[in-house]
Amino acid sequence: AQDVEISAEMDPGTFDEDKLRAFLDLGVNRVSLGVQSFDESVLRAAGRSHGIEDVEAAIELMRKCRVPSWSVDLISGLPGADADSWTRSLRRAIDSGAHHVSVYDLQVEKGTAFYRWYGEDDGGRSEAPANGRQPLPDEDASARMFREASATLRDAGYEHYEVSSYAKPGSRCKHNQIYWENGSWYGF
Repeated sequence: AQDVEISAEMDPGTFDEDKLRAFLDLGVNRVSLGVQSFDESVLRAAGRSHGIEDVEAAIELMRKCRVPSWSVDLISGLPGADADSWTRSLRRAIDSGAHHVSVYDLQVEKGTAFYRWYGEDDGGRSEAPANGRQPLPDEDASARMFREASATLRDAGYEHYEVSSYAKPGSRCKHNQIYWENGSWYGF
């Protein structure tokens, strides 16, 4: 196909330069990097397997390997996240040079670790759960995070083109757009 996008989702700490170059050699031309947060304590509270050192190394590999298009994925509403940590994460995502930033609001779904941790009553958004985990930001705080992301990323030159997606001009994610257009795609 002409102008095809072949995207790989990769988490920091799960690949090295050889693996990334192998993907690029096979035709991958876009990487979605699952950073989630640039705050070490938020990553730990969320149960992520990677830390900030892994995130920074992954970003450096994106640059070193000259990945044609890459995205930083962030999640608002994570345990321990507050306005300051969220602002720092947004600024660092912008400073990373990512062509695209996806901003997702944490949704606690049945069958997930978060559901086990936070229960079904209010999704853990009102107070610290009995298991000692940090509480999730309340819905108002999460809404403020979403609004801040939109304003901050737009001010930095990213266009808000889809519910959770922001892109530098010419860097929209075809994969994201195809869902809205009800088009066909392959997933492996």
